[in-house]
Amino acid sequence: MINPRNISYGSIIYLIILFLGYTVVGYILAAYNVNLLILIGTYLITLRLAQTGSSSISLAIAWISLWLWGGVFVWARPLILGEINPQTVALLLLSCWIHITSMIFLLAFAQPRMYRIGLDKQKSIYGLIILVWSAMSIGWHIYQRISSL
Repeated sequence: MINPRNISYGSIIYLIILFLGYTVVGYILAAYNVNLLILIGTYLITLRLAQTGSSSISLAIAWISLWLWGGVFVWARPLILGEINPQTVALLLLSCWIHITSMIFLLAFAQPRMYRIGLDKQKSIYGLIILVWSAMSIGWHIYQRISSL
């Protein structure tokens, strides 16, 4: 049982920011209409980050660079961009990459925060996976609802 007096509120705020950030990641994935392979790969990369932490940062950044900078030109067609000028599209791509990279770093260093709220290694991995995967799924569904209006 977790003692409420031992809970680190900084860790709770960190996890809320992580949840909201990964909700935006799910929204971005849906907005760019990513391929199922990229979606599954992204879930697996987040699983690896939750398990190993900072030792998987390079793998995650390589994956994001691969699908964002390479895959966008092949699979992804931003549905909401339409006829926007190229500078705006480039700025949006750069801002998406910066956001997703920051989420990689937040997830990579989230395990110590989970320890501070009283969870052991196994529970912290499961908690991070549930938090991140549910946030990305919620972001995906938010985009689907907004785009169908």
